[in-house]
Parts: sequence; structure tokens; C-alpha cells
Amino acid sequence: MGFLNWFQSNESAEDSTQLDLLEDNQQLSKRRRVDGAIVNRDFRDAIHGSGGSQKAYPKAVIAETKELFGCELDELYQSTGGKKGNRGTLPEAAQKAYMASEIRATHELGRTEFYDCENPDEVDRKIVSTTRAAAKETRKWLPW
Repeated sequence: MGFLNWFQSNESAEDSTQLDLLEDNQQLSKRRRVDGAIVNRDFRDAIHGSGGSQKAYPKAVIAETKELFGCELDELYQSTGGKKGNRGTLPEAAQKAYMASEIRATHELGRTEFYDCENPDEVDRKIVSTTRAAAKETRKWLPW
């Protein structure tokens, strides 16, 4: 199925209607510009929805950073002049890399089965592993 078919079949789930003053239905589109903050929020939501603990997200970002950039999180911020915890202060190429990786990881987490995990630590390990694999694949597209 192509994007347009998928979009048309899912559009009703994303859009809602509202009666205007004349009682006519109007479509209210829930469209907005996607940026790094939205991508990151979706990634966090995917981790939470997969049953990840509070520790899963930071562990996933550490693994993602190592795969994408070949360095530690602190080193990335220090070496690029970024303010730790604020991705908007990283170079544009780094922000784009995080976005691409987290979009991929979000979809992979949505397709990954977590019911076979015996405990929360195992769920977290599987989330980190899935994120690391998504970052590794994303790195192949990057110029460094």
C-alpha cells in the first residue's frame, strides 16, 4: 500500500469534525510542522508504550548516540559547543541524525514484541537493543 492509500484510510483517525455556526460539518485537520521535539516525544512515547522503565529512555539515547556519532553523549555536546540536554544547540547535521534515527526506532519499537520479556530490565534491554539497531542502520545513510 502506498502512502496515499495509507493516509486516506487513516485520515479519519487523525481528523475530527466540528459544527460551525450554520450547523455544517467542517474538517479540523490536526496537522503541524514536525520538528525534532515532536520526533523525540514520539520516541519517548514509543518507549513508554513498550513498557520501558524511567531508565529506558536515557539508556536508549546513550546507545543511539554511540552508534550514530561514534562518541559519548557528553563528548558530543562538549565537542560541538552544544548545551547538554538541549538538542537544538547541536549542529543541524546532528539534529537531523537524531531525528532520522528516532523516527526509525519509533516504528521499530511499535513492531517489536515485548510480551516474551520476563521482567522490566529485560524490556529495557530490548528497547535499548532495538534503538541501537535503528541507529546503526541510520548511520549507514550519514556522511560520516
